[in-house]
Amino acid sequence: GRKIVHIICMVVGGGACLSTIFIVLFASDSFQWINIVLALIGKCGASAAFAIVYIYSAELFPTVLRNSLMGVTCLFARLGGMISPYIADLSTVVSGPFGQVLPLVIFGASTIAGGLLCLLLPETLNKHLPETLEDAINFGKINNQIHYKQNE
Repeated sequence: GRKIVHIICMVVGGGACLSTIFIVLFASDSFQWINIVLALIGKCGASAAFAIVYIYSAELFPTVLRNSLMGVTCLFARLGGMISPYIADLSTVVSGPFGQVLPLVIFGASTIAGGLLCLLLPETLNKHLPETLEDAINFGKINNQIHYKQNE
């Protein structure tokens, strides 16, 4: 389903961004090209996850609130887009080799955290979309009732 693909994209992208710190701190200058490759893998993972999250989040919201809640998610996505250039410019504020990878560490850690938090969300594969608020509250919950078969 979309949930597992979304989590994989987030964790792989975040892991690639986080691993840039090891290249900067421990590798020689001839291996710095690996930083670019890891940053691009991180960007691809985050971009794929961003594309998936719009479909996935729309499936989680009940029909009666879907448009309004998609507007709220778009608002937070745009806020993240407004904050990200400031995080990317942190390398100009923090000097040294750590300052060079600080933006990627922040982006990577937040991406992995978001991916792991998605484990708490229900899977939407082969499920009916929630129609009401009550359907959304119960969406993904396991029915704890035990049903007994009657012998004839």
